[in-house]
Amino acid sequence: MRLPRLILEPDACAYHCIARTIDKKWYFDTPERRDRIVKIIRAASALYGVQLINFCVMSNHIHLLVSIVSETSREPLNKEKLMKISSALYRDDYLRDLKDEFARAEKVDKKTGDTWHTQQVIDRYEHRRGSLSNFMQEVQKRIGDYINKEHKRKGVLWDGRFKSPVVENTLKALSELSAYIDLNPIRAGIVDKPEDYRWCGYAAALGGNKLAQKGLASLYSHRGGRPTSSPSWRSISSAYRQLLYEKGIELLEDPNSGMKGRLGFTAEQVDEEISRNGKLSKGEVLLHRVRYFTDGAVIGSARFVESTFQTHRSKLTSPSSVRKTGARPMRGADWDGMVTLRDLRLNALGRAG
Repeated sequence: MRLPRLILEPDACAYHCIARTIDKKWYFDTPERRDRIVKIIRAASALYGVQLINFCVMSNHIHLLVSIVSETSREPLNKEKLMKISSALYRDDYLRDLKDEFARAEKVDKKTGDTWHTQQVIDRYEHRRGSLSNFMQEVQKRIGDYINKEHKRKGVLWDGRFKSPVVENTLKALSELSAYIDLNPIRAGIVDKPEDYRWCGYAAALGGNKLAQKGLASLYSHRGGRPTSSPSWRSISSAYRQLLYEKGIELLEDPNSGMKGRLGFTAEQVDEEISRNGKLSKGEVLLHRVRYFTDGAVIGSARFVESTFQTHRSKLTSPSSVRKTGARPMRGADWDGMVTLRDLRLNALGRAG
């Protein structure tokens, strides 16, 4: 049974959004196209009140780790901000119409001595904010229009609806997902180091992008179980790099067990980056495609998964279901207490993607 999309209260969790091109074709096949897609994602996150924690744009799919910012926490739109964001998302004719609409509203407001008409234009966009579905619809629509024009094609770009498993707002859960996203180019054999693939959050942060730095630093605001103010990128960059190398160790082929090898960092590279006496937990597993991170529906501690299940049981089970508990163990590795809503008995760990 395909579960309905589960949406929790703003600021209550994060979401790992995954969208793939139809037939997995490599439509995002040039640096210029991937640059444009990153620009679209960032603009859409600003327009829809979404915090972009991390991202990765591959040749045929995108990964986004996002959280929905509550209305009381997010910065409201204004004319200048709306026009700047729109220039990264919409065609020139749309921008001209929006500019003309603001001009007419301001003309009326000048006569009446208030800003009501101008605010009405802004509110049309403000009312769509704080919605994961609206955000992803915008991302997929704008990328689809752009890629169809680039490739001189028509029709649907995306293979079905996007996935969006819920991720608990803890450092453990968020950092696991974030590392998984940044390690995609390593697992695919595209680059040897995560900083060499500029279309992911870590490389962008190292390159000085303030938004990428802010997103990754926000991971560390969830230490201790309660959100705090985000630390600086400078204060966490070393710890996050160590995390990537810990999770990204290569998996060597084992003919005896039939285990296939997976690309990643050599033990020597990890030893050079991390002085931890070879204590590498879950590194081999994260070089696979971990289905829990795409199909698990809800991921985190047993308490979080169970609470989410009990609160949203009617959405997550059929009327005839006799299921009474939500938390299910994650198989295939020592996940250090993390559990999932869905018990993926088959192919929980597979090829990267």
